[in-house]
This record gives sequence, C-alpha cells and structure tokens, in this order.
Amino acid sequence: MKKLIILSIIFLFGYQSQAQNWTEPTYVTKTGGWYLDPEFCIDHEGIIHCVWQDVYEQFYSQIFYSNSHDNGLTWTDAINVSQNSEYRVSDPHIVCDSENNLHLSYDYNSNSVTAIQIYYQMFS
Repeated sequence: MKKLIILSIIFLFGYQSQAQNWTEPTYVTKTGGWYLDPEFCIDHEGIIHCVWQDVYEQFYSQIFYSNSHDNGLTWTDAINVSQNSEYRVSDPHIVCDSENNLHLSYDYNSNSVTAIQIYYQMFS
C-alpha cells in the first residue's frame, strides 16, 4: 500500500510538472483604431467569440465583434455591433448562455458622468 501511495505521488507530480506550450500569437483585430477592453467567450460548439472597443478619438469609439471556428488560428472580419456614430462606447462584455445565445453589454456615452447608459444586445 505504501508503494502505491509513493507511486501515485510521483505520478501526480510528474504529470503536473510537464510544460505547457502556447500557440503563436494570432492577429484578431483588423480594424484601424486603438483597441481596448477585449473580451472572449467560447460557445457550446467550440466557437471563440471576441468583442473589443475600437477608439478613434477621445470622445468616439465603437464596439466590434469577431469569431474563430478553428481554435483561434483564424478570425472572421470584424463587425461593428454598436453602430455608434456619436459617443464613446466602452467596456464590452460577452457571454454565452445555456441555449448558445450570445449576450453583449457595453457602456454607451461613457465619457459622460451624468448621461452614461448600459446597452445590451443578444445574438441567437
């Protein structure tokens, strides 16, 4: 029994000490601004979804979305999901629910202290 415990401990430490390998970096964003607040989620089919804030000016930005069907090796062209043409939008968050629907929230008019709003969008 003592030998079994010792072998189990050796196996456990040997398994944990194996080095993990990272893939090469992949360029997700293909738009032309200053990128902030990227957020990722993975749906039940293994598709990786990404949203980020694309800043063009101090008081103007948009939220973009892209996804990958091959574990992040390639990404779809970015889609402007905020369709914002006036204000700063920021802090996007994306999640996938139990029915594989995507839920997106972000701050709208985020430069304002008194008029900031939280926007929500769903993609099924």
